[in-house]
Amino acid sequence: MCELAAWLARIHADKNHSLLEIGAGTGAQAARLSRHFSTVAAVDLAASPYAKAREFPVQDYDGQRLPFADASFDVIYTSHVLEHVADFAALSDEMRRVLKPGGIAVHVLPTPAWRIASCFTHYLALPKILLSRAAPQTGATAPGAGKSLTANLLSLLFAARHGENGNRFTEAFYYRSAWWRRRFIDAGWQVTDEFPLGLFYTGYMIFGTRLGVALRGRLANILGSSSYCFVMRNAGALPQR
Repeated sequence: MCELAAWLARIHADKNHSLLEIGAGTGAQAARLSRHFSTVAAVDLAASPYAKAREFPVQDYDGQRLPFADASFDVIYTSHVLEHVADFAALSDEMRRVLKPGGIAVHVLPTPAWRIASCFTHYLALPKILLSRAAPQTGATAPGAGKSLTANLLSLLFAARHGENGNRFTEAFYYRSAWWRRRFIDAGWQVTDEFPLGLFYTGYMIFGTRLGVALRGRLANILGSSSYCFVMRNAGALPQR
C-alpha cells in the first residue's frame, strides 16, 4: 500500500472524484481507495485467481468491454496489469471511452530492475516451486502438466515470462519506461507525469515482511525501483472501431 500512497500524494486526489480500478484482484487496493474517492468501482476477469478471495465488490467483466457508460469516471487505475494484456489497443480504447473529459489514468508497472531481480530470486524460490509441483492442491492441475520435458526443464532453469511481451530472456526490454511511454502515446494518451515508486521487491517476495519499507527504499536507491507510475490524459478522439 506504500506505492498506492505515493501516487495518491502525487496526483492530489480529489475526494469528489470517481475511480475505476481495472484488474482489481481481491479488491484490497479498491477498498483503500474508497477512502480517497467518492465512488470506487473495480473489475477483474471472472477467471482471476483472486476471485474467491475478494474483500471488496469486484465486478466480473469479459476482458473486452468495460461494463460502464461513456465518461463514467474521473480516474482510471491499474497496478501491474497492463503487462498482462494481450490486446492493449482495445483495452486502451475502452479506458478512454469510460474516462470523463479531463480525467486521468494512473498505471503502475514493473521495471526492468524488477524483472532482472526476479530472474535471480527464481533460484531461491526453486524449493517451493518443486514442492508445489510434487504436491499440487486437491482438484488442481499439477503445474507443468501437459508440457514437454524440455519446457518443464526450462521453467526450472530460467524464470518464466511474466507478461505478454517478449520471452523469458527479452522481457526486461519491454519493461523499460521509454517503451511504455511510446506505447501510451501511440494509443492516444498524453503522458503528464512518470516517476519511480521507490521500493525494491521481486516477484517471489523471498524475504517477505522481513525487509521493512525503509530498507526496501534504500535498496531501490541502489538496485532500482521495482515499479514506476505513469499518469496520463486522453489526447484525442477515440478511433472508430
